[in-house]
Amino acid sequence: MLESFRQEHTEIINILDKIDKLGVSSKEGHETLLMAKELILKHVEREDKNFYPKIKKAAKNNQMLEKLLIEFDKDMDQLSHYILNFFDVSSSCENKGTNLFTNKFVEVLKRRILREENILFPAFEKLQKNKYLGMKFDRRIADRRISELRSVPSQYEKIDSSEIENKRSIERRKDKRHPIHTWFIIYKKEFVFYLFVLIICIIAAAIGIFIVHSPDTKREFIEHTDYKRKQKKLNRGRTSVTENPKTETYYIQ
Repeated sequence: MLESFRQEHTEIINILDKIDKLGVSSKEGHETLLMAKELILKHVEREDKNFYPKIKKAAKNNQMLEKLLIEFDKDMDQLSHYILNFFDVSSSCENKGTNLFTNKFVEVLKRRILREENILFPAFEKLQKNKYLGMKFDRRIADRRISELRSVPSQYEKIDSSEIENKRSIERRKDKRHPIHTWFIIYKKEFVFYLFVLIICIIAAAIGIFIVHSPDTKREFIEHTDYKRKQKKLNRGRTSVTENPKTETYYIQ
């Protein structure tokens, strides 16, 4: 599913690149965009029907992703509504109005593609492939990118398709990692903490063993045992024992 969406993204990006070369506000650029009407509308409708319900369902078990979706859920609805209604509105506009609509449409479409490629698709793939590990959505990725996606870009910026392909190849290499390696990356902080606690316990046990088996400890234990034994004899009336606390020697009277 995601692979087909990504292929369509590549086609749409190529169209946007062509429009950028022709000029976003030019007649040729606008006509090129209208030629891609069917592709763009079908793509948006398929994503709204097949992708977004699934990622919302998956986000119920992932607190970070759920918060992220809530944050731009309303915004995504507005983007979808704007894209789906663009062609009807633009077809009835005069040249100046059409130019403004075209500029705005390119910005909105670019924003949606960037959000899906950089955040939503990778998050959904990780949740699907690493469900048995309880994969946590990477908060650092979200924090790093969420600020730039809160507002529509003020002007159209060209999307480099090669950059997106490089990001995809990096994601594919990450997916080939061994499950243990993936688990270590996810729970690295917890692993370091428990390893530190284990080392402290080992050191404490070693110190305890050293103290117990030291010569001084053994001598004190023997002297204490002898004293207790003689004290028992005294209590039985067999002998009387007095202790000289200075020399720790015992005299039988």
